[in-house]
Amino acid sequence: MSHTLSDNIFQNFCALSQKVQKLENKVKYDPVTNEKRAELHKALDNLQGNVEKLRQNAVDTQNRATQLFSQFEEMESQIISLYRKVEEGFEDYEISLITEEAFELTQSLSSGKMANVAKKVNELKSNVLFLFKHRRPSMQHRKIVHLALKLTDYASEMMQSPGMLTKKNLQLIQLLKTLLREAVLKADQMEEPGEALLSMDLYEIAELLYQKKVKEGRLRLNLIFSQLSKAQQARLREASDYPREMVKILLEIADGDPCIQWQNKEPSVIHMLQG
Repeated sequence: MSHTLSDNIFQNFCALSQKVQKLENKVKYDPVTNEKRAELHKALDNLQGNVEKLRQNAVDTQNRATQLFSQFEEMESQIISLYRKVEEGFEDYEISLITEEAFELTQSLSSGKMANVAKKVNELKSNVLFLFKHRRPSMQHRKIVHLALKLTDYASEMMQSPGMLTKKNLQLIQLLKTLLREAVLKADQMEEPGEALLSMDLYEIAELLYQKKVKEGRLRLNLIFSQLSKAQQARLREASDYPREMVKILLEIADGDPCIQWQNKEPSVIHMLQG
């Protein structure tokens, strides 16, 4: 619509310009008698009125165009936001599938239905790979994916050694299920990105220490040490000579206020997650 208005204004301007030029030629070449003077004044008044109308139309058109450009920017922002929401919705859906399959896998392991385990392991791995093929999971979902993959590794090892389905290992399966439930709860609560990043760092440092990569683990810990509370720093300092104890403390800090009591639980959670 504004494009049509602009075209009309330009055409009207050209027509008005021709009238002004024609009147200028009359003033220049024709004698200005008293009667002619009155006639010319009337024509000029008419031209002036047309110029003012045309000017106002141009101003209105410019204002509309400016407003329209502003609306274009808003619409573009809205479209970009919708792109993001589509991707987030896709991720939420895939994470819900991965979570459901992970819980089903823990149920199959707990009930000893090993015939279903292989199928569920393949389905779970397939969904994780599908998610990574299309999108890198956001920070609040990475722990869920991490635990799901650790679960598939653990389940695969149990399939290769059926005798591993002991009471102790069943307890570890339940512990992993609890960790997964907590990860889902934290993701639903939309924790701050900074907290999520710190939690992931703590989990990775705990794994390094468990794998006896103590030097690398301590170096990573030093980089984030200032982000911990004074009480947390003190606990880690007291356990500095006992890497396995540090692993437990790091996991507790990463999980916030855990409902899991780590004391007297062997092997450690990291051992379980390693399969």
